[in-house]
Amino acid sequence: VEEPNVVWVGGGEADGGITYGKVFGNNDGSTTWYDAEHSWWLDMVSAIWGTGTCDKWMGGPAISGSMQTLYHWDCVELTNAYLGGGYEHVTGIHGTGPEDVWAVLDFNLNNAYHSDGVGWALLRETWMDQALYDVWVAYDGQAWAVGANGAIYHWSGIAWDDQSISGETRTIYGIWGFSTGDIYAVGAEGLFYHYGGSWEDISIPGISTESFFAVWGKIAPKYIYAVGTNGTTIRYSP
Repeated sequence: VEEPNVVWVGGGEADGGITYGKVFGNNDGSTTWYDAEHSWWLDMVSAIWGTGTCDKWMGGPAISGSMQTLYHWDCVELTNAYLGGGYEHVTGIHGTGPEDVWAVLDFNLNNAYHSDGVGWALLRETWMDQALYDVWVAYDGQAWAVGANGAIYHWSGIAWDDQSISGETRTIYGIWGFSTGDIYAVGAEGLFYHYGGSWEDISIPGISTESFFAVWGKIAPKYIYAVGTNGTTIRYSP
């Protein structure tokens, strides 16, 4: 979330053999979390992003194949969008504001959608044939989406180009950047890459058996945090 001191987490809650999406929020840095509600139409919440409490996108697989996979809450009304098919995951959401939001899915035929604040449109190239798991958008409108088999797709603001890493077959699950020339990507089997004009592998001892699913950065002091399997958490200082 872009609002200071506001954090959301999502997942699912089992009830009578059915899983319902859940979102919890924290806005004071305490150990007390509140139920953000409005997410139970999803089987689980696998992606959340927004500019503030009253501009929140929640995505995931729907509880029915005919239902929507993305929901928006503005503190007044819950609206929805049908991206891909109901059982496909919305796996990543990010943007620069209400009129520039990207969502990616784990289905290779319907894997990259964009919202201009009016509606959602599928924006992909036919060669974008990998499942996608995360997306990061820079403030100038450029975007990077990552996924299976080392897929890295770059949106220039006009079209996509392929920045996938040659020979890389591991899945990339998370991406985050400080700027268009300072981006980090993490994934399966210790995958940890940095982009500073080209993608370079960063070797971190002792993590090759772990998979990382999320990455985030802190500006001052500058650190990169990545989390993954077996409770593994790393802090990297560039």
